[in-house]
Amino acid sequence: MNKIKNKVLKTVIIIYIVSIILGILTYLLSTLNIDNTILNYINSFKDNLNYISGLKRTIIHNINYSFLIWISGILIIGLITSPITLFLRGLSLGITICSIIANFKLKGVIIALIMTISNIILYEIIFILLSYYSINLSIKTIKTIKENKQINIKNYYKNYIIRYLILTIILILSSFIDIYIVSTILKYIII
Repeated sequence: MNKIKNKVLKTVIIIYIVSIILGILTYLLSTLNIDNTILNYINSFKDNLNYISGLKRTIIHNINYSFLIWISGILIIGLITSPITLFLRGLSLGITICSIIANFKLKGVIIALIMTISNIILYEIIFILLSYYSINLSIKTIKTIKENKQINIKNYYKNYIIRYLILTIILILSSFIDIYIVSTILKYIII
């Protein structure tokens, strides 16, 4: 089972890295006007940033993603939905990085670095772990059903729920750091 867990973790990380690269390529090859949304977001830092509203939006957005990943593990579809969700997050990050750099040039590189580093440290590691646990639970459940084994499912689900709650609490705390610290740093760089 440890070999499977290692393969799952490597696969999840590879999916995420590839999705960022594809996001970059999508931006470079796209004729769509993606920049307006990104520019509106970045320009919102110039105005008086509404921290409470931003915090609420960020927490709701992140909890929705984490809940989707978590519930898909319980419903055994985590094998499919978790990688797709993680892929879409990476794709979005790649597009965002390119858009910022394309529109703000050298200042955009600094903004993109701060946003990317904080984003990956604060959120993406948590989403990678959530995806990892979701996929593992799906694999274990499928394997148990397929082999008609008896396991203590109550303990296994209890551990899964505890991991989810811990990661969600970290995610909420990360939202505070993102909104109050990272946003303030970005505000001073953009002005």
